[in-house]
This record gives sequence, structure tokens and C-alpha cells, in this order.
Amino acid sequence: MMRKVIIWSVFAVSCVPGSQDARLSRYLQEQIGLTERQFPKAIVVVSEDGCPHCDRAFADLVRPRTSLRDCLFLIRIDGTTVDLHGFMVETQNVRFDDDRSFKKLAS
Repeated sequence: MMRKVIIWSVFAVSCVPGSQDARLSRYLQEQIGLTERQFPKAIVVVSEDGCPHCDRAFADLVRPRTSLRDCLFLIRIDGTTVDLHGFMVETQNVRFDDDRSFKKLAS
């Protein structure tokens, strides 16, 4: 009996990443409009969810890199603590996540 429980636990844990991968793939296809061939190598989320100083420093760090084609920049700021300069125009790899749907993927 114990052996079945251990095997089931390992199986259940191993299924979780696939489920998260599937949700991320659906998000990229349905919300962003990408095909699998267009999937980015990295997703950078710029938000105001943390320490205001850290959020500003992170935004300043990634702002000059928004032209990188292999990265998707998801912008979730309203300008309260982070300067919107450089993030105002939606481009192929700079997208807005106003409804926080990317954040909801983790729940």
C-alpha cells in the first residue's frame, strides 16, 4: 500500500509543471497572440507589486532592453511609483497586462 502512495505522489508532483506549462502556452497564444514558434526565451514582468525603490530600479534596468526580440516584457504598472517612460507604447515584445492575467497563472 505504501508503495502505491509513493508512486502516486511522485506522479502527481510530476504533472504539475506540465499543467503550468500548458497554462503559460495558452496565455501566450490567447492573450498575447503568439504562435509556438514565436514563444519568447524569457518573460520579464515589470510591476509595482513590491518595494517601490526596487520596482523603480528594476524598471530602469530593463527599460533599455525592451528591444530584445527573444524577450517578452509584460508591463503591469500604472505610473504610481515607476516611471512609465519607455513602456507606454505596446510593441511586438512589450505588452500590457492590465487585468493581471499573467499573475493569475500562478494561482
